[in-house]
Amino acid sequence: MPLEKRWRPVAAPPSNGKTTVEDWKTHPRLQKHLQRFLDSPDPGRVLSKYSAQAQHLNPEKLLRIAVHVGAWVALLPLEQAALSPRGGEEDVSQPSPVQLLAQILRLRGRAKITDWLQGVLHLVALRLQDVRHNFQGEVARTWMELRRSMPKAIWRELRTQRPAMPVCGESKGQQQLAHQGSLLKRKPPPEQMEPAGLEQTEPDGARAVVEAESSMVQQSGGLASEEMLLESDFQLETSKLGNARAVRRFYRDGAAFSNSTLEERALHLDSLEERLVKAVASESWDQVCSLIREAASALAAPRQKAVLTEAAAPMPEDAQQRLQAHLQGKLRKLICKGLAFLDLTDAGTTSQLEPALTFMKLLIERFKVRGQLEEARPAKQWLRLQGILTSEVTTQAQANLGGLQLEGSSVGEVAQIAESKKTLTGPDKASVIGGDWKTHPRLQKHLQRFLDSPDPGRVLSRYSAQALSLNPEKLLRIAVHVGAWVALLPLEQATLSPIGREDGVIQPSPVQLLAQILRLRGRAKITDWLQGVLHLVALRLQDVRQNVQGEVARPWMALRHSMPKAIWRELRTQRPAIPVCGKSKGQQELEHQGSLLKRKTPPEQSELVVPNSAVEEQPDMLQQVGGPGTGALTASDFHFEISQFSNRKFVRRFYRDGAAFSNANLDERTLHVDCLEQRLVKAVFSESWDHVCSLIREAAAALASPRQKAALNEAPAPMLEDAQERLQANFQGRLRKLICKGLGYLDLSDAGTALQLEPALSFMKLLIERFEIRGQLEEARAAKQWLRLQGILIADASTKAEAILEISQPEESVKRSGVLKTTKDGVYTPGQNTQENPMVRNTGSDVVLTCNTCGVELRSSWVFDGTLKSSRGKLRTLVPSNGHTACGGRYISVTGVLIVRDFLGVCPHGSQRSRCVKCGGSEICIHKKRRNRCPLCKASLDSSLVEDSCRTDGSVTIGGENALSGKDRGSAKGGVYSPSVKVRSNPLVRNTGQDVILTCKKCRLELRSSWVFDYLGKARILVPRHGHSACGGKYVPTDAKFSVKQDNPTHLDICPHGSQRSLCVKCGGSGICVHRKRISACPHCLAAGYQKRKRKEKTHEGKATH
Repeated sequence: MPLEKRWRPVAAPPSNGKTTVEDWKTHPRLQKHLQRFLDSPDPGRVLSKYSAQAQHLNPEKLLRIAVHVGAWVALLPLEQAALSPRGGEEDVSQPSPVQLLAQILRLRGRAKITDWLQGVLHLVALRLQDVRHNFQGEVARTWMELRRSMPKAIWRELRTQRPAMPVCGESKGQQQLAHQGSLLKRKPPPEQMEPAGLEQTEPDGARAVVEAESSMVQQSGGLASEEMLLESDFQLETSKLGNARAVRRFYRDGAAFSNSTLEERALHLDSLEERLVKAVASESWDQVCSLIREAASALAAPRQKAVLTEAAAPMPEDAQQRLQAHLQGKLRKLICKGLAFLDLTDAGTTSQLEPALTFMKLLIERFKVRGQLEEARPAKQWLRLQGILTSEVTTQAQANLGGLQLEGSSVGEVAQIAESKKTLTGPDKASVIGGDWKTHPRLQKHLQRFLDSPDPGRVLSRYSAQALSLNPEKLLRIAVHVGAWVALLPLEQATLSPIGREDGVIQPSPVQLLAQILRLRGRAKITDWLQGVLHLVALRLQDVRQNVQGEVARPWMALRHSMPKAIWRELRTQRPAIPVCGKSKGQQELEHQGSLLKRKTPPEQSELVVPNSAVEEQPDMLQQVGGPGTGALTASDFHFEISQFSNRKFVRRFYRDGAAFSNANLDERTLHVDCLEQRLVKAVFSESWDHVCSLIREAAAALASPRQKAALNEAPAPMLEDAQERLQANFQGRLRKLICKGLGYLDLSDAGTALQLEPALSFMKLLIERFEIRGQLEEARAAKQWLRLQGILIADASTKAEAILEISQPEESVKRSGVLKTTKDGVYTPGQNTQENPMVRNTGSDVVLTCNTCGVELRSSWVFDGTLKSSRGKLRTLVPSNGHTACGGRYISVTGVLIVRDFLGVCPHGSQRSRCVKCGGSEICIHKKRRNRCPLCKASLDSSLVEDSCRTDGSVTIGGENALSGKDRGSAKGGVYSPSVKVRSNPLVRNTGQDVILTCKKCRLELRSSWVFDYLGKARILVPRHGHSACGGKYVPTDAKFSVKQDNPTHLDICPHGSQRSLCVKCGGSGICVHRKRISACPHCLAAGYQKRKRKEKTHEGKATH
C-alpha cells in the first residue's frame, strides 16, 4: 500500500508529557475505532471474530486488536460495554467488549505493552474506578473480572503519570528515546525543592553569572528544576550505564514516592526498614542492593544550613509535617546501613547498585559547588555517605559511624587514629585482588605442569578415575589442580575434551572434570586454597554467562550447578585471602576465624578503635556519648579472645544474632525478648540443657556493655526519644536476668557445657574486663546484676555472688539450682527427684564407667534396686540419661556391671508410674484397669458412638459426657459447625454470619459453616480436620469458588514472622531442633536417630546370638 494512502491521525498532539484524559478520548484514532464498531451491521459477529482470532494471533497482532477493544470499552456507554450483543451466529457465545478485553489481556502473557495500548488501558483504569464506586452486584461482576486481568504497571502509573500521546510519524526507537527523555523532565516533589543557584554545568565564564544571580534566585524562592537533576545532567551521568530498564525503574520509584501522601511515605519507609533487616539476616545481598536503589530514588539533595543572622523563611503546613516526620534522615540512615554490609570494590555489586551510586555522587558534587559538605544540615549523615562512596574521606566517615564527631581535629590527628586502628586490626586480607591469585606461583605451577604434559588427555582420565576412590582430603587437593586449569586456561582449551580414548573411556574436559569432583565432594569442608581457586572459577563463569551462548556454554552451566552456594554468597561480600604456606593449619584457621569478625559492626554496636591509653584518658567523654555502642566490642578486640574457639559456625551465628537485634525496631525487640523468656521456661521444664545453652548464646549476643552511674552533681545528658523508649522497655535488664537465670541451671565446671556456651562466656567476660578499666563494677548502673553475672563467670568471686544471690533470687530457685544432677570432677551425682526415689540408694563403692566415643571415665556409686520384672531383683548402676554432652557418647561399663539410665519412671510400688493402679497413672481408667485392656471401657466406647462424633478435635461422646477433658469443644450439632474455644480465640479466625454448605464426600451429609480463616487477604472456610467421623469422609464445599482450611490449632497458629509457630526458627517452635533447623530436615538429628537405631539393632543381634 502506498505511504500516502496509509491511515494517519489528522491532528495528533505532540508528545510533550502534558496530554490530558480528554485528549485521549477525543483522539481521531480512538474515535475511528469506536465509530467503526458502532457502524457495524452486526457488532456481535465482530466480537465473536475477535474472540476466535485472539486464540492463535502472535503477540504483536494481539496487542493491536487489544487497542481496538480497549477503545470500545473506554468510550462506549457503561451498559453497552458490559452487555453481550445478540448476533446472527448461532452456537457461538458472543462475549461483551469487557469480557473480550479481559480475555485478550490474559492471553498477552509477558508481551511488552505498546504506547497506544498503555494510553487506552489508562482510560479503562479510570472507567474501572468509576464502576467500582457507582455499581454493585451482578452488573459489576464482568468489570471486576477485567480489573483482575489488567497489568499491574497500569495501576502503579495511574497516580504517578499520564501516558504521552505517541507521534505516529516517528520510528519506534525514537518514540522510546522521547519517552525516556520525558520521564526526566518531570517536576520534582515539593520536599526536594529549595532555593539554590544554578549548578556548575556551564563553562567558567558562565559561572560568574550564576554566582551573581544566586541571591536573586534565593529571594524569589528558586526554581525546582534548577535544584533537581535536569535531563541533560542525568543523561550525562547515566550514558555509561547499559541497563536502561534499571534507570527507568529508578526514576519511577522516585516519582511514586514524591507523588504519595505523608502517611504512604511513612508506611513505605517502615516497609523498607523491615525488608532490610530480613534481607541482612538471610544474607540476601541482591535484595539489599534492590532496597538501596529504591531508597536512593527518594533521596533529596542536601540543604544549606540557615545563617544565624538570617530570618527563617515561612514554611507551608505540609512542608512542616514532612520535616517533622524526618523521612529524609531515615532514608539516609537506611542507605548507609545497607551500604555498610556490601563490598563496593566488587564490580558486580557496583553494577547492581547503579544508577543509585551515580545519583548520590551527583547530589554531593552539585552541593559542593555552593559550599563545603560540612555546611549541609544533616552534615554527619552526608559525610558518612560520602565516606562510603569515595575513598578519600573514609577515616572521617568511620569516626561519624562510631558516634564521635571529630571537631577541630587536624589531618595529622585523623591519620594517627587511622594508623593506630591499622596496627590493632592487622593487615587487611580482603584487599587481595583476583590478579594476585592468578599470578600466584603455586597456581602457575599447576597450570604449567598440565601444559607441559605430553598427553593432557591421559592426565584428565587418570584424575577422573582416581576421584571415585579418593578420601575427601585428597579429593579436595586434586580439585585445586583442576580448578587452576579451568580458571587460567583459555576458554576453548578449558572446555575442549582432548582427542583420543583409552580402553573405550571418554576423556573429560577440565570443566567437566571439575564439575564431577565438586559433585563427589559431598559435605567436606572447603580448604582455603580451594576457596580462592573457586572464586576465580566463579568470576570466569560470570564472563561465560555474558559472552558465550549455545552448545558451547552447556558444560559451563553444568559446572555452575555443581559450584558450592557459599562461593556465590561470598563472591560479592568478600575476597578470599591467599593462605600463608609457612604457617600451620591451625594458625591459618585461627586467622580465618578472626577475619570473619572484621565485618563492619552495626551502628548500635560500633565504636571508634583507639589505643587503650586513649580509652583510659577519655572515660568521661565516652560516658557522655552513652548508648549501647560505646562499650561494645570491635572485631579487633574480639579477635584476641576468639583464638581458643574451634567451632567458627557458632561465632558467625553469635555475631549474626547480635546484628539482627541491633537492627530491629522496638516492637521486634520486645517480641524477641518475650520469646526468649518463654523458650527458656519450656527448655528448663523439659530438661533440654542444650537448648538452654543455645538461648544463653542468643541472649548474650544482644547484650550491651555496662554503663557508668551518673554523678550526683552532674546534669543528665539529653536523650533521644527512641533511646528513652528503649530504656523504659528495660531490654538489657531482662536480658541480664535471663542469662543469670539460665546459667544458674548449668554446671559451668563441665567442659562440654562451657564449650557449648562459647563464644557467649568470653564475650561477657570481656565486657566486664573492659568496664573495670574505667572503674569498679559496683559503680555500674545495674551493679547487682553485673556482680551476680561476674560471680557466675569467675570462680574467685563465688562468695560475693552468693551474697547477692540470696537477696535477688527466690529461695525456690536457690534450692533447685543446688539439686541438679552433675558430673563434676568425674563423679556422677543424680538429681533430687532421682535421689528421693526409695529404690535409689548410694552404695559408697564407685563403679568406673567409660564414654564409648571419647573414652572419658566417670565414677558412679548410685544404684537402682528395682523389683520390676525387667530388673529381676538385680542392682543396676545409675548413669546420666543424656550421656557425655561434650561428644554425644554414652557411658558404658567396662567390667560388665549392669547399668540403667537415671530417667526412671518407676513408682514406689515397683511398677511404671503411668500404669500403676495405686498411684492412679495416666493409663488407668475409672474401673482401676488399664484403658487398653478394660472390657467395660471398650464396650461403652463401641455402644455410645453418636452422630456428634465428628467433633473437630476427634472427641467422642460416651455416656452423655465428653470422653476428653475440656468443657467447650468444637462440634457439628444440628448440621451446623462450631469450632473449639482454642480455634475461636485465634485472632485470624472470625465468624462471617453467612453459612457455606459443605458436603461429606462419602455419605453426602450436609454441614453448614460460617467460620473463616482470614490470612493475607484470603479467607478460607473452616472445616473439621477429622472430617465426618461416622463414615470417615472429608467435608468439601458445594461451590467451587470457596476454599477450605482444616481447624487444626497448630496449623492455624501463625507467628509474627509469617510462618507456622511450631516451625518458626526465630520463635523456637516445637518442630525446631537445637541446631535451629526443622527436626524432620536437620541432618544432625537424622544422623543421631540413624545411629541410635543401628545401636539397637546391634544390641538385639548380640542378645540373639547369646
